[in-house]
Amino acid sequence: MLSGFSLKRMILKKVVELLENTKEFKFVIEQVHLLKLEPDNIVMTALKPSEDGTAIILRFYEASGEETEANITLFQKPAKAVIANLIEDELEELPFEGNSIKLNVKPFEIVTIKFVL
Repeated sequence: MLSGFSLKRMILKKVVELLENTKEFKFVIEQVHLLKLEPDNIVMTALKPSEDGTAIILRFYEASGEETEANITLFQKPAKAVIANLIEDELEELPFEGNSIKLNVKPFEIVTIKFVL
């Protein structure tokens, strides 16, 4: 029997496969309540299982050239959330409130977050 996390992970993988590189990607992710990114100048570029299979990787950037507070809401409270580099090495643990994280993002900055659920 699949756990809730395993089922959501399978659904997430299929959604990413079907909709990667399409305009509908963000809409579908939000509609199935896996993830919500705010405000609109925070643009998701990747949502995938980590290379080691123990976490979910979210990558996004700030698109309007202004410092912004990003609000990230997940489908469940993570056990841990950390800023990671592009090869998914953990750099800095992030505080979260419930299933949400607030993070200051510099103009045009690319951010990678590793969520352990």
